[in-house]
Amino acid sequence: MVRERLIYKTALSLVTIAASGAIRLAFSLLVGHVFGPPTLGHANVIISGAVFATLLCSPGMGQSVARQMATRGLAVDSPQGRTILARATAGHHLVCLIVAAIAVLLIPTDGRAEAVMAFALTFGYGCYTYYKAVMYGVDQVARYAALELIWDALFAGTLVLVAVTAARSWLLAPMVLVYLGFALGAHVSLFGWRRRANGEAHGGTGLWRVVVPFAAVTTAGTASSAGFLQLSQIFAAHADPGHGSGLFAAAMSLVTPAYLLPRALSVVLFPAMARAAGRSDAALVRRQLVVGTDVLAAAMLPAFAFAGMIASALLALYGASFHGGATTLLIMLWATWVSIASVPAVNALSSDPGRAYLVPAAASVIGFAIGLAFWFALGTSIVMVAWGYLAGSVVQSVIPVVVAARRHGGLRMGLGLRSVLVAALGIVVGMSVLHRPIIVQVSVGVVAAIVAATAVLPELRGILRAWRVPSHA
Repeated sequence: MVRERLIYKTALSLVTIAASGAIRLAFSLLVGHVFGPPTLGHANVIISGAVFATLLCSPGMGQSVARQMATRGLAVDSPQGRTILARATAGHHLVCLIVAAIAVLLIPTDGRAEAVMAFALTFGYGCYTYYKAVMYGVDQVARYAALELIWDALFAGTLVLVAVTAARSWLLAPMVLVYLGFALGAHVSLFGWRRRANGEAHGGTGLWRVVVPFAAVTTAGTASSAGFLQLSQIFAAHADPGHGSGLFAAAMSLVTPAYLLPRALSVVLFPAMARAAGRSDAALVRRQLVVGTDVLAAAMLPAFAFAGMIASALLALYGASFHGGATTLLIMLWATWVSIASVPAVNALSSDPGRAYLVPAAASVIGFAIGLAFWFALGTSIVMVAWGYLAGSVVQSVIPVVVAARRHGGLRMGLGLRSVLVAALGIVVGMSVLHRPIIVQVSVGVVAAIVAATAVLPELRGILRAWRVPSHA
């Protein structure tokens, strides 16, 4: 049954992504406590630079391969599937090495050892994102989950060692270990320890004419959306180097867990929507679009309303020296909600066999350009950098949602209007309680969550109805 498979894969993905997110949040907290805001800001600039560099090649190629495997119904052990995977993987690794070599020249590092770490991190993270997308495309979700959990456990151990020894030059070593180790395990999972002969080059003719165009467009969209967040850290470091950069890094780390559910849904729904689109099953695509939007835009709204009211309390996890980033965190929280609310619409358009995938990419580029213009004109502080990120995120999200609603139907304009009103009130009220006692923040947060839940009550009921309705393959 389709629904049961999706629920299983989503739950499995959520567990693994939650573990991954928790470990990376622990990294940020430990660095902030042990080394302070300036070191946290410096480390985050390197990480953001490495991630942004990989966005120029890895996610787009991985999603393109996953899309081809899903729409054609190919298995990983089929002759045509092996041909596509082998050629695409070799091409990706070559491009990723080149990108990593260029990136390490542009990323600010202190000494050769840190530069080597930045190079390894860039290549390792690129392979991680590529293999992750491919494993979902060929339905190796359980193997992905096992690899993720194993290497996250090793990450935790090495992170504790670095924190105890206070070895600043080895701060990035745990991440390098995780991503390179995961990539090796994923490669073995897909290809085996020994390379198997493909025999004839099944399906190889014209492969790049199919894979590369989608990968190029997806890369432009991903670099302009996910890369937008990474560049915000670099602009924050430029606007307020040292302490301010550390405050922004803490805010970024705290909003990262909010991406766990949408990331879990996205990696599952994209191949599922691609298969449904390949079968011309418009009804299934529409249903997944509506339910996914209700879950991310409506069901998560109360949580964001509450979190926004206790922004300063959340930053207290890092220590008293991080208190000045509360306003930045509040704005980044709502920018995150705006970003994740459009994930199902982006997936629906990207999985379309036609050219609908151009819409999310174009929206991402336009929003990215608006954010950059805002930063160059007004990005004189970390708060203004956060406002610029919010402005660009709104554009990146609204366009795909509107187009998906017109193309597939089912989405309700009322949800958008009610949610935007709640978000606007959340920002205004949140700023007024940032410096109030914690009991006041929590109390206002509870009220805000109740108000938000009431505003999206029809969508919450719709989620329950969708859960009860049986779905057959």
